[in-house]
This record gives sequence, structure tokens and C-alpha cells, in this order.
Amino acid sequence: MMNVLIPGSLDEAVMHYRKDPQHTRYLAGGTQVNRLGRSQSLYQGVLISSLVDADIIREDKRLTIGAGATLQDLVDHAQVPESLKRACLFAQSRTLRCMATVGGNIASVRDDSYLLPLLGALNGEVQFHDGESMALDIYLGERREPSGSIITRVVIPDCTIPVFLERASRSSQTKPALTVACSLGDQFRVYCSAAGQFMRRLQEVEQLAEQSADDQRIISLVQRTIHPADDITGTGRYKQYLAGVLIAQGLQELKGKRKEV
Repeated sequence: MMNVLIPGSLDEAVMHYRKDPQHTRYLAGGTQVNRLGRSQSLYQGVLISSLVDADIIREDKRLTIGAGATLQDLVDHAQVPESLKRACLFAQSRTLRCMATVGGNIASVRDDSYLLPLLGALNGEVQFHDGESMALDIYLGERREPSGSIITRVVIPDCTIPVFLERASRSSQTKPALTVACSLGDQFRVYCSAAGQFMRRLQEVEQLAEQSADDQRIISLVQRTIHPADDITGTGRYKQYLAGVLIAQGLQELKGKRKEV
């Protein structure tokens, strides 16, 4: 059984975490810690669900999401863009969506995350309990080993920019082979996550997309850029090819929207 601590503040929660970071996990929805196959005997839980904001606030194009908001909260909110709702709905189970929080999804940095590629494409920024904030790209690059900081909000500066989002899997309920997200604001942004390949921004692909409309060149570059693992969802080579095809498709769709404007 897990030993659960109930702190009175986020600062107290961080204090508990830093006493034993190897065996301590924050608990909000609990969907990560309690996943099937995970050993719970090593974990001490610090319950923060009542301490993190769950508000979703739209101000013109800017969208601020409290880290305690669940995936279902996003689906149900009238001012959340359809692309973000679709990412949440990739989690087929409503029960899971009603438990899983936005902050927990980001902090767990899973290689099969539906949400991270889209938040990256939307130029998301994470804010922390101590007032610090940083781009999602930087957070994923520097904080893969948790420091104990608690995510309190996610900010999307412009949630109206055109987005392409796609997930490939053997069935709607299984782990995805990969997830890709592309967006077109001032420039293209291209993100991909796959088994064994944590979400990353494909800047070389973005640059090529600005210069060339040749799908085959884009597919070839994606294949050389990402290195997913072989697993039950497919071989690494298959995922490289599939990612290239989906990203090329997404970029072509976004270029069409650019012409319309």
C-alpha cells in the first residue's frame, strides 16, 4: 500500500518530495502512479489535487489551463480549441479522462503522450509553484529528471493557430505507435513522439518545409531525424516511415490554409 501525505500547501508538498525524491510521487489524478504493472510498494504519494488550480481561462487568443484540470474538463469547455479536445479524446476511456490531469500528463513525460506534441506545436509554456515559467521544449529538455517543482499552469499564447494532429495505433485503445502535431503560426512547428523516442521538435523538418513542397524529401528527412524503438506497435523503421508520411500530410494541409489566408 502507498503511504499518502496530505500537505497544507504546495511548498510543504515540495518539502516532502525533496526528502526522498527517489521513492516519492505527487498525486493528483493518480493515473500514472496507479497504472497496471507499476509497483506501488516503493512509492510515497504526496496528494496535491486540492492545491493546484483547475481553472480554464480564455482571454482572446490566450488560453491558460490550471494543472489540476482533467482531460475531460478540456473536452467539456466551450472555449478550448478543437485540436486540444481531440488530443484529449485520444484517451478513449471517459473514466480515465475524468481522472488524468494536464499537469500530470506533462510531468510524466511519457513517450506515448497524446497531449505533449500538441502543446509543443501550440508553443505551450509551463508555470511552476515558485513563479518560474519556461517553454515546454525547455522543460522537457532540462527537467526529465524531476526536481520537485510542481507545475501549476500551462499557457498557450495563441490557441487559434492552424494545427494538424494525428495518432497512429493498432486500435483506438492500444498504446500509439506515434503521435505527430504540426502548427502554422509565424512559422511551422513540427513535433513527434513515439515509443523509445520522447517527444521532440523537428526543426530541420520545419526549415525544409519552408523551402520545399517535395513530400518525399520531407519523409526522408523525418526518417533520418527520429529513432523510435521496436515494440508491439511496430518496428522503428515502420514508425519512421509512418511519421514521415503523416508529417508531410500535415504540412501540406497547413500550407493550403496559409494560401487561403
